[in-house]
Amino acid sequence: MYDASQSALPEYPPPAETEDFFSIADLARAVMRRLWMVVLIALLAAAAAMAVSLLQPPTYEASAMVVVSPKEGASAQENISNRIAGLQVLAHEMAVAGLNRSMVEGVVRAQSGPKAVSTSEVRENLTVAQVEDTRFLSLSYTDGHQDVARAVANAAARVFAEKAPAASGMATDASVGVSAYAPPPHTLEGPNPVRNGVLAAVLGLMLGVGLAFLLERYSGGWGSPEEVERASGVPNFAAVPEFARVKKRKGGSAA
Repeated sequence: MYDASQSALPEYPPPAETEDFFSIADLARAVMRRLWMVVLIALLAAAAAMAVSLLQPPTYEASAMVVVSPKEGASAQENISNRIAGLQVLAHEMAVAGLNRSMVEGVVRAQSGPKAVSTSEVRENLTVAQVEDTRFLSLSYTDGHQDVARAVANAAARVFAEKAPAASGMATDASVGVSAYAPPPHTLEGPNPVRNGVLAAVLGLMLGVGLAFLLERYSGGWGSPEEVERASGVPNFAAVPEFARVKKRKGGSAA
């Protein structure tokens, strides 16, 4: 009688049905098998980003400077430190308020010719910011033409210096003067094709690696003997080649 307990064949535990493991080596093999796809996605993403950047018109930024000062004849009872602190607070309030409707219209009226700007363009492209915690304010304008950016920034500084004290309710105690007019802008402010291309290539590589992982994970089949061992729970002793491919190789070498 045959006794199964005396069998020399080892018994292997069945594989766990809930076991779900994907190692770094598996990911590397998946990427290498689809390396062409990963590289192609990265190149397409970089080319698309650079093309979009090159199609966008360049923009230039010009900045003029104004300063908030105590008005001549104002009360001199406070010491200089308190007065400067008060002017700094007033400069911050003026920066937050920005240009009102009357100021914007004054800037538009100061422009003429074919490159004149509209009120909506001034509101969208003109910014007023306090220079750190000082009495100085920066008025910056961005435009696709260098001369327009400079002209609008200088006009905004003149109009702001004239009307901002009354608009803030401090016309009797403070005044605003133009500290520095905007020089011709030389720095290009706008899309950077090289930077955008590099960032897009990095994102494309990440997307390609993720796509390779998904295709490897859900395409079915096994890609290596290690995956077979993990799925079956039985060690591999040898790999059987595909005989059709072996015959084709032998036939080609013999010819």
